[in-house]
Amino acid sequence: MFDQLSLDELRAKRAEMQHQEDAISFVRRLAQGRLDIARDELRRRIDNEPLLDVATNLAGVFGQEHGGGSARPPRETIISGDHPLVLELEHLCEDLGFGSIRTLDETSLRTAIDELAK
Repeated sequence: MFDQLSLDELRAKRAEMQHQEDAISFVRRLAQGRLDIARDELRRRIDNEPLLDVATNLAGVFGQEHGGGSARPPRETIISGDHPLVLELEHLCEDLGFGSIRTLDETSLRTAIDELAK
């Protein structure tokens, strides 16, 4: 398939595929962030910890070590908020109640975690 492309066509195809990879990676990171927030909320409830203000809570969640990132050097990534994958994640999170994560009952919170982790 690619052996019949000119060098310019091949470069354009590579750029297109890199953009797709960037979009998938970006949405995966968004989903992981929301999953981390939901799991921390569940942990907070199980441990019966007091409710902290949102900024303190987010700093605690995102300040944890989660291992190394990708070995490849970063590329500038500009993914539009109306990208189909971003919209799909937004709709899923909205349906699962992520906008009011602290007021979800425990069953709904566990369901949201399970669905987003899929």
